[in-house]
Amino acid sequence: IRDEAIGIYHMVEGNEGNLWVSSPRGGLYIFDRNSEKFTRFTYNPSLDSLLGNATINVLHKDEKGCIWIGTQRVLFVLNPETGEMIHHASNMADPAALWGGQHAFCEDNVGNMWIGHFGLGISMLERKEKDRIFTSEKPVFHHYYSLSGSPSAPSSISVEQAHRDRTGRMWFGTTGGLNLYSPAEKRFYSFDESDGLANDNIRGILEDDHGNLWVSTLNG
Repeated sequence: IRDEAIGIYHMVEGNEGNLWVSSPRGGLYIFDRNSEKFTRFTYNPSLDSLLGNATINVLHKDEKGCIWIGTQRVLFVLNPETGEMIHHASNMADPAALWGGQHAFCEDNVGNMWIGHFGLGISMLERKEKDRIFTSEKPVFHHYYSLSGSPSAPSSISVEQAHRDRTGRMWFGTTGGLNLYSPAEKRFYSFDESDGLANDNIRGILEDDHGNLWVSTLNG
């Protein structure tokens, strides 16, 4: 890594034990624990160019071991076991397509994939759609977005953190507070400075061994 000076933005451990690493220089790297060397991931010239010129915002390993790569415009999903990779570009003109860049990924307890966007709320890919992500069928995304403060959408359109707690509840960190989604009511509950948060801009969500949530903000 010193030779290439790639820098590191995000890391996720694959099922094979190697580390998948994103770099501010663009592209995706694999750290082989056995050789202790970094190798730039390549797939084909077309996707290599697309991924290499993209800023990777987030990496996520799903329940099947696939790596989800969130960028400013394009979503990439890689299956390290088969070597297959697909991509879906953002298309705001299509209400069932992917909207905008991806900044957070989290699966709920039934296998749906939730995607946080900066400026475009949350998208959700149902498990049946996620399970056919590598097929030729176009996946259908559901969107949670509102500028009017509707409880059916998060309290801010910018969502950069997502966390499923040990009870299966889904939490989202936004620039306008912490949000809890209720699937039974199909609505979001929001918590902000008036509820005791140090700041409304949520930068991280972690859960300790006792089930407590630790929430970092721009002000502690």
